[in-house]
Amino acid sequence: MTVHPAALGCVRGRGVIDHASRHAGQQRLIKLDLRDFFPGIRASRIHALFHSLGYPTRVARYLTGLTTHCSPPRILRTLPSGEFDSPEQRMRTLRRAMSVCNRHLPQGAPSSPALANLCAYRLDLRLAGAALECGARYSRYVDDLSFSGPFDAAHGRRILAMIDDIVRDEGFEPNWRTAAVVGAGTAQRLAGLTINRHPNLPRDEYDRLRAVLTNCLRHGPTSQDKDRHGDFIADAAAQ
Repeated sequence: MTVHPAALGCVRGRGVIDHASRHAGQQRLIKLDLRDFFPGIRASRIHALFHSLGYPTRVARYLTGLTTHCSPPRILRTLPSGEFDSPEQRMRTLRRAMSVCNRHLPQGAPSSPALANLCAYRLDLRLAGAALECGARYSRYVDDLSFSGPFDAAHGRRILAMIDDIVRDEGFEPNWRTAAVVGAGTAQRLAGLTINRHPNLPRDEYDRLRAVLTNCLRHGPTSQDKDRHGDFIADAAAQ
């Protein structure tokens, strides 16, 4: 099993620039993320994945135990309790509690992104196919879904409905609170880059980084290590 070509996050040889470039210069951009992406991938799904890769049942069970976990009680204590502002908030909290109580992919583990990308293969396959039928482009950067193309607002709403159906059918949950439909007349930002014409740093970020580098030349790198990273040069190079 391989990772789908539309999955551009946490895959060797693919990255943010590829994700942003795929949607640069498009008339309209749709972006949203998946709610509780890693906690939402349960141990049963990981076990089925290992089994489909040819591992014997016992080995698949051991590998599942090594790559999933249950959140400790202190995490549950951070969830809201008591009165809720709305039934929707109550349901979100209950779903969150259920996801962390059951064994799931831990966020931050080096194995989680690779396993999540494999589990999301059918999701990527269906969304990429649906986008192609709509004359749109699709990519996923970890839990961020992006669509773009020369479609109007009405067509965009139909695409959103299609996304909702496919995402839920594949066992994930769209986070509509983060969803945005952005036209070419406003700043289209994706993965921290402005993509109206081509991937580029936003102007304010570019000016900030330029000022930092100028001060490094004038006063030395340590003068700009305000967050005390220790290796400021490596941190600046990453930016």
